[in-house]
Amino acid sequence: MERGIRLYSEKEKLKLEMQVWDTVEELMDDLFAGMELDVLFLEISGENMLQILSGIKIREELGELELRLIYVAGRECCGKEMIQSMPFDLLHCGFSAEEAATVTRRAISSIQRSKKKLEFQFGKTYYSIPYRDVLYLCSDLRRIHVKTTRGNYEFNGLLRDLKKTLPKDFLVIHKSFIVNREHVLHFTYEKVTLTDGTILSISKANRSRAKSMLMSGR
Repeated sequence: MERGIRLYSEKEKLKLEMQVWDTVEELMDDLFAGMELDVLFLEISGENMLQILSGIKIREELGELELRLIYVAGRECCGKEMIQSMPFDLLHCGFSAEEAATVTRRAISSIQRSKKKLEFQFGKTYYSIPYRDVLYLCSDLRRIHVKTTRGNYEFNGLLRDLKKTLPKDFLVIHKSFIVNREHVLHFTYEKVTLTDGTILSISKANRSRAKSMLMSGR
């Protein structure tokens, strides 16, 4: 694991700090004491549920929803409890340094994207909203509506101009709709359902590309 992380950091010329815990109890003590982590690789040994329950505690009791939690486990470990802890990814035992480097790259890229913001002005007010909070964008003539997890906003502009500046996680599904792939709960060939329950149609012209992009994000 450490070799894979160093492989990634050296290639990208990034300085990453690593901490190793021998037991899950030591990890949880540090987290409850206020230690902040961006990415956590948590090994699951055999049928030991303590590690998975710790993952759930990290999410629910500590409120660490932005932490990229990556389990290292055997192929038989994929139960309901693991899903409840909302893991970012799963490495199977016997992984290579290259696989560790790849999943580290994905986790760091996800963190970097989440820190970027959508900035706009409406009237005399300036807004700066993290892209991770944006559910979708829709257009109405020359006005863009921004639907987010914390409220709805709008500003003057054209969707076709805005899409050129959006991160790659934003997907055009219709000439009037752009969705944040991170908030797509599930999808069919004709529509997407977002994490807030919103259902949006995928136009015929965008169905093949939308399916390909959404599948690649799974």
